[in-house]
Amino acid sequence: MLKKNKSISLILTFTLILSLVMTFLPIKINAATAPLVELLIDKDTLEKDDIFTLKVSLKNFDGPYANISSFQVDLSYDSTFIEPQQNKATFGSVYSNLKTTDYQIGINKIENGFVQFATSNYSKAVPFSGSGVLYSIPFKVLKGGETAIQIQKSIFIQKDKPGIELSHTKKDITLTVNSEDEGGSIPTLPEPPASTGPINGSPSDDENNGQAPDLELEPVNQFPRGKEKKVEEYKDLNEIKEMPWAFDSIKRLSELGIFTGGQDGNFKPSGLTTRAEFATILARALELEKATTTTLTNYIDVEQNEWFNEAIQTVAFHQLMIGRSNNGQLQFSPKGTITRGEIATIIVRALHLESKYNVENLVVPFTDIPNDWSKNGIMIAYTEGLIKGKNSNTFDPTAPATRAEVAVLVTRLIDYNPIGR
Repeated sequence: MLKKNKSISLILTFTLILSLVMTFLPIKINAATAPLVELLIDKDTLEKDDIFTLKVSLKNFDGPYANISSFQVDLSYDSTFIEPQQNKATFGSVYSNLKTTDYQIGINKIENGFVQFATSNYSKAVPFSGSGVLYSIPFKVLKGGETAIQIQKSIFIQKDKPGIELSHTKKDITLTVNSEDEGGSIPTLPEPPASTGPINGSPSDDENNGQAPDLELEPVNQFPRGKEKKVEEYKDLNEIKEMPWAFDSIKRLSELGIFTGGQDGNFKPSGLTTRAEFATILARALELEKATTTTLTNYIDVEQNEWFNEAIQTVAFHQLMIGRSNNGQLQFSPKGTITRGEIATIIVRALHLESKYNVENLVVPFTDIPNDWSKNGIMIAYTEGLIKGKNSNTFDPTAPATRAEVAVLVTRLIDYNPIGR
């Protein structure tokens, strides 16, 4: 009996040791279905002085590899070849279901050829599962040639397995930049538009002399514009003329197919704009790259077959309009009206101005924004000359924006020039 008990004790001890060893080993997975961290950019070709957006994409973090609560992805790049346009990474769709109080930022820094990024969710926060963008960074190309952006370190921890690193695969990216033509001659092949992103310039009114561009000049995955319309064709032209401060913006956006009137033939400058309509206007104005099937955001109030789904998915993919959490599910409120405070915040996001200022040092004349969630966006947009108040000391952030106001603000967005502060 003593020998039998001793044998059982040895078996239990061995089992305990084995379980402890297995607990602290990294989780091994099938390479074919492994979670993947991949570096992607938003342009097919690059030229000197181009600005492109680098995205850190996460894929296949589902099933047994789901519920990630801690992330770290550090990168390296050649700072003589490409130049970051901000000193911090922009948070991606991975954080779309979280508030800033749901996670702790370990580090978020870009300098001297390195990107360091790490966050960890608090225990009550919803962990990440599936696919999405961890963060993005805009870069400017400084010279022609070939260079690589590499993942130096990547760590993912599941919520229910603290201290255990999840095995995954990594995919770096190599950039090939067309060298400048020494003779200054025009390249034989047509170039794509300068950028599909929000930082680079604005569409030109007289582009292609009013003719539709050749199909090969448009990026395949670019969000399309609508039907162009001359302002003189609107039935309510007289009402538009009564708003001289908005007339040129309405005229320009209509003729570019960015923002047009309804089927009744009216523009309705005093009418309001829904969030779905503003998402469509924004995607057209910034010529955004459309979201792909692997980057879609699941909204409880946006059906796949609705006319605004593609626009909403596109602006969500670019982290310009995200929505809000409703009992743990994401809600976009497509039929709700867009407010002045929301537009100010969206414009600041689109132009990557969040990290340009310490808002504590900014002074604005508005007395009605101290406690509003959009305060920082309003202060930065006002400082950059992108917005104005209702009067000398009132901004009215929660007021719905009229269609005329939207036209003016979107025009300022696509015409934006840094003020050099």
